[in-house]
Order: sequence, then structure tokens, then C-alpha cells
Amino acid sequence: MIVVLMGVCGSGKTTVGEALAAALGWPFHDADLDDVASVVADSGEGRWTVQESVEQGVPAPVLALSLMARFASQGRDDYAGKVLAMMRKSFGGHAIETSAPEPGAAR
Repeated sequence: MIVVLMGVCGSGKTTVGEALAAALGWPFHDADLDDVASVVADSGEGRWTVQESVEQGVPAPVLALSLMARFASQGRDDYAGKVLAMMRKSFGGHAIETSAPEPGAAR
């Protein structure tokens, strides 16, 4: 089982997560999203699946929409894309892109 705590910066996610993990005897992983780019990787399987469904005449609307969502994530910087990119990394081992620091930003 995986438990994910989400919230705004400073809301206590790390504090609560560490205490919960200690109480359950689970490892704790802090997945800070500041350095994660809001890009959902396109490895090619989605494209192939949608193309094949079209060629075979088999409707696959959910697969097609998920592929379009991947394309739409390119170039946007939103929190949902960062979360999705990290989930795909955690569950499927997909690569993530890191975001470049803002000029003059403290890290």
C-alpha cells in the first residue's frame, strides 16, 4: 500500500508523513515536487496502442484521451502534471524531467 499526502508548502506533509510512517513501520519518502517538471513522458506505447486501435477499428477513447493529456502536459507548469509525472515514476519506473531553476532563485 502507498499513502500519498498532498498539500501546499508548509502545511505539515513531511511532519505528518514521518509520524505516520513511524507509527506503521513503513519507510518514508519525501517527494518534493519543486524540481519536477510538469511533463508526462511519452515513451511511445500510448501512441502505438492508439494507432493500432484506429487501424483495427476498435474504440479506445480513454487511451486516446490519456495520450492527448500527455501531449497537453508538454510546456505547462502545473501541480497536477508534476504529481502525475511522479506517480508514473513511482509505479511504472517512467523517467521524469527536472525543471530548470528560475534565474536568481534560491535552492
